[in-house]
Amino acid sequence: MSDITYASIDPRDPLALSILTSYLREEAELRDGVTPAPERLREALGSAEIAALQGTGGDLIIARRGDSVLGCGGVRWIDGDTAEPTLIYALPAFRDADIEAGIAAELARRTRLTGRRVTQPGDPR
Repeated sequence: MSDITYASIDPRDPLALSILTSYLREEAELRDGVTPAPERLREALGSAEIAALQGTGGDLIIARRGDSVLGCGGVRWIDGDTAEPTLIYALPAFRDADIEAGIAAELARRTRLTGRRVTQPGDPR
């Protein structure tokens, strides 16, 4: 899908906060069966884990088609050699369009450009 673009974004940017809120809300609903309270969402959005997805800590990207945000994904820089993908998410309306696979591929591409390799959670380093 060549009409999809990917861009790094500051986790505090309103677009990032919007898509991350959708991700966190859906994750909590699936895990706990209830919609999380707004204060829990604010707490999660302000977490060190999400804040670190920029600069020396990692990269947060959004996937867009025109003005529409389709999803997001992050990668944590574990060390100078390895990185770990996180928060790969597409809005439900776009899941059948392989948006999550495109986000994962873009994160892997960006990781390779830093000289790191992508690991999965739990992989030995």
